Amino acid sequence: MLSRCLGFALVLCFLVLWGPEAVAASNLSGNLTDPQGSVVIGGTVRLFRWTASSCREAQTDSQGRFFFTNLVGGDYRLTAEYPGFGAVTRTIALSDGNRNEDIQFSGLAPQSESVTTPRQSCGAPRRS
Repeated sequence: MLSRCLGFALVLCFLVLWGPEAVAASNLSGNLTDPQGSVVIGGTVRLFRWTASSCREAQTDSQGRFFFTNLVGGDYRLTAEYPGFGAVTRTIALSDGNRNEDIQFSGLAPQSESVTTPRQSCGAPRRS
């Protein structure tokens, strides 16, 4: 009985002390480009995790790059937006490690989408 309790206590100590470091995090990065392949500076990229209803947002840098770090593996909806272009949305599955996901706008936004509206933050996307 004592050896069982000692074994359980050792396993519990391992999980408490080293558990967080033992879980590998995922990172997602990529480039955002226009239909001609030129970088899009200041584009908005949103990452929504279905199971946790959480959302993160990034702006592309001077080279059109975006980064999301310390992500939990799972299914996500990735959306890229920039005024004048139609939004690009895709579903991706992340596992442990690094993933690159380049996004290219395919065309201009339809006229009905080019109306200027207040900037939207990370809201829950609608399932389509």
